[in-house]
Amino acid sequence: MTLLYAGSIVTSSPKNSSAWIRTGSLGLLALPVASWAHPGAEYHIGFLAGLLHPLQGADHMLALVALSCWAVQQGGRALWLLPVLFISGIAGGALAAQAGFYLPAIEPLVLASVFVLGVCVQTAWRAPLWAQAALVTAFAGYHGQAHGVSTLPLASSLPYLTGILLASAGVLGLTTLSVQHLIAISKKSLSILGAAIAASGLYLALT
Repeated sequence: MTLLYAGSIVTSSPKNSSAWIRTGSLGLLALPVASWAHPGAEYHIGFLAGLLHPLQGADHMLALVALSCWAVQQGGRALWLLPVLFISGIAGGALAAQAGFYLPAIEPLVLASVFVLGVCVQTAWRAPLWAQAALVTAFAGYHGQAHGVSTLPLASSLPYLTGILLASAGVLGLTTLSVQHLIAISKKSLSILGAAIAASGLYLALT
């Protein structure tokens, strides 16, 4: 399941062409190349592989899009804090795996993060900032562990992890800009996008 149609959920007014372009880019960012963002360890080598890795699967990409949507909905400090915590959590989870510390049920909880964050967007859930931070950090730790950095020697894993973090930060920045335009046009459209992300997470979990 993809969210290619997400970019088309905008106002019918033809005047704001830039909004069409920006929201269209949001839909393209949600288009997965594969059903999973975690291929075999043989691909986990070097900076370029890390840079491409988050773009090659639905679970990580959808989580990034959902997080951007939710951060924009919250506004204030959450707008920058949640993305920063997600990137930091990915790094922490990956380094913990490198050190031999593993969280339980990694793949199921990675997919659960897509569903839960999608629901947060669909409902525009306004939790206390500490609860938002805890939820995002926990999910990010699972995403970090799922990248398989622990299968590599430290010298190879650091360039790979750096690529993952830079690509994830770039996706978060681009989707945040796109979502800010989308929410300015129609808050209902963002709710529909959240529901589609949650449905995509459920679909991935069942396939």
